[in-house]
Amino acid sequence: MTLNKLVSSLFLAAALSLGSCGADESTSVQCKQGRVPYQGQCCPDDNSNGICDWIEGDAIVGHDIQEDAAVKSDLPGVAADTAAGSETSGGNNSGKLAYIEDQQILVSVDENGNNRKELYFAGIGKTIQTPEWRSASDIYFVLVENGKRDILHLDLSSGQTENITNTPNVSEQDPSIQGQYMVYASDEQGSLDIWLMDLSNGQKKRLTSGPEQEYQPALAPDLSEVIFVTNANVEPQLASVNLSGGDYNLWYQDDCHWYPGGCIKPTFSKGGSLFYLKAINSDRYVIVNNSCSATLLENMDSDFADNSKIGSTSKGIACGSTFQIFYITQKDVRSIDEHEFEKIIIKTPFVDETDVTFWKD
Repeated sequence: MTLNKLVSSLFLAAALSLGSCGADESTSVQCKQGRVPYQGQCCPDDNSNGICDWIEGDAIVGHDIQEDAAVKSDLPGVAADTAAGSETSGGNNSGKLAYIEDQQILVSVDENGNNRKELYFAGIGKTIQTPEWRSASDIYFVLVENGKRDILHLDLSSGQTENITNTPNVSEQDPSIQGQYMVYASDEQGSLDIWLMDLSNGQKKRLTSGPEQEYQPALAPDLSEVIFVTNANVEPQLASVNLSGGDYNLWYQDDCHWYPGGCIKPTFSKGGSLFYLKAINSDRYVIVNNSCSATLLENMDSDFADNSKIGSTSKGIACGSTFQIFYITQKDVRSIDEHEFEKIIIKTPFVDETDVTFWKD
């Protein structure tokens, strides 16, 4: 038996005897359910696929219990348990959720919270924001480093990432994608404006201009308009502009401009239904379905953080259409349907989850 094989076998025996990835029982680190502490921190994997990995120096290292082999992935990059083929989650017809864990780890699960995959680890001193699916194997997100924000593309079939934006001294954020087109907010011209990019060739166009801040854009599935948030009035409110750019229309529905906190986080479902968050006091929001002017969860005492992007699906845009919304509240990933049935998808007592996005073919 070779030395490497002997060491690997001893590692395997230790892992099996502990029922985890070599947990350090003396550590005081508190880990979420399904994880174990190791060398002063929590393993980034729930061990459901037979791999436990953790951060060590400048790499993610670990041990594949099933294959009896070491695994390693340089940082920043794709976590060790993410491999080619991870673009499927619970079958090709199953919906997929992506969300940010501990501000640094991009995670996907199916719509029931199963088949967990850690897709990307930001690396030391970096954080992740606002993931957005383009397809079941392509996801975009914002990487934040030293206050600068860039939009990255992660190809799940290869595990490779590429920068979509990386202009010096410029921050881009809030990507929203439909087909080959992406809208996002950028301060390239000073204030935050809404920009349109053709992902097929990288060409971009500025849709809004002026001293106001425009951000959190949502591109309609039929490419007819972009809904976004502006600070042009007393409180954040919604506005719309078409893909030709120019003057935009302020929305005054629901009196968003009079409520402290206003209206934020617009998002379109695939069926074309618009959802957004409306503040009802200084620290509590309700979900509004614009197709019916319906307010959801208003009487369920649920709080929605203003930094939590919501993901949704819909089979239609008419009032009474079938839809499901995924969101973050009280650190958990939850869902609600048109009957206002609330379900906890991911419950995490020690971890802050943010920025849910949903994909379904």
